[in-house]
Amino acid sequence: MCNRLRLHSFMLPCNHSLCEKCLRHLQKHAEVTENFFILICPVCNRSHCMPYSHKMQLPENYLRGRLTKRYMQEHGYLRWRFDRSSGPINCQVCRRRRIAYKRCTTCRLNLCNNCLKAFHADVAMQDHVFVDTSPEDQDEKICIHHPSSRINEYCRNDNELLCTFCKISFHNGHDTISLIDACSERAAALFSAIAKFKAGLASLLTPS
Repeated sequence: MCNRLRLHSFMLPCNHSLCEKCLRHLQKHAEVTENFFILICPVCNRSHCMPYSHKMQLPENYLRGRLTKRYMQEHGYLRWRFDRSSGPINCQVCRRRRIAYKRCTTCRLNLCNNCLKAFHADVAMQDHVFVDTSPEDQDEKICIHHPSSRINEYCRNDNELLCTFCKISFHNGHDTISLIDACSERAAALFSAIAKFKAGLASLLTPS
């Protein structure tokens, strides 16, 4: 095992995770049969019979990837990979995700040159105000039902993100909370589930 921080790792059937480089190394030196190869986990030494393929057949450990990314952000590892101020700002309208050069402050959308000409050439939009794009606006979440409003709440009843107008129009009387509170609740539930999983795994691995 390389023991390095990796954003992408894959889970073996024994629930241990390895990066693709380590898995390829194990596969290269594994015992190969007609259609399978025997992969031995370097952590617990369990043998796993895997179908021989050039594509990675194991599921990716997304949770570990997210926790690794958070750790890197907090401790400054590879900060350039997560610093959006140094990266391009993409168009929020077209599917090709072209680079956006202008932002319509009226629509609150970053636009590439093609979308700017296609959607803002109408006479009705001549009063819209345009500015140069800014990294601070890249991740702004705009309501798809009310483009002039930002998403700022979460509906527990419908499990949906909503703006102030959505709350009045479609979620009146529902149990809604702010996005910050919703994120805190989800994070607490996630870490609680992780703690229970680790406790259950430890009890299984502890000899009776």
